[in-house]
Amino acid sequence: MKPFNLEEAKVGKPVCTRNGRRVEIISFENPSNNNYPILAKVFFGKDDYEEFTFTESGTFFVADKESEADLMMAEGETEIRIPSLWTPRPPPGTSSSSCWGRTA
Repeated sequence: MKPFNLEEAKVGKPVCTRNGRRVEIISFENPSNNNYPILAKVFFGKDDYEEFTFTESGTFFVADKESEADLMMAEGETEIRIPSLWTPRPPPGTSSSSCWGRTA
């Protein structure tokens, strides 16, 4: 994986998350949120996905805090990672509607 490149993503080069999940960019201009202009589908299985927003630099957190959810440039095809049934649950008090709890 290479660091996220907005211009390459705009011309259709493959994007994934830092932890290797497949990503499909929906839009690069989210008028309802200037801090997170990129809207993308992050896949958790073949057809299982959630929509997330990202900064122009591809980060999940606006404070540029590194996250497994950050966008990266995929080199070649990306593999869909299906989590183990034994993956620990998120800590109590975090959102169950998203895989990552945004705190910044």
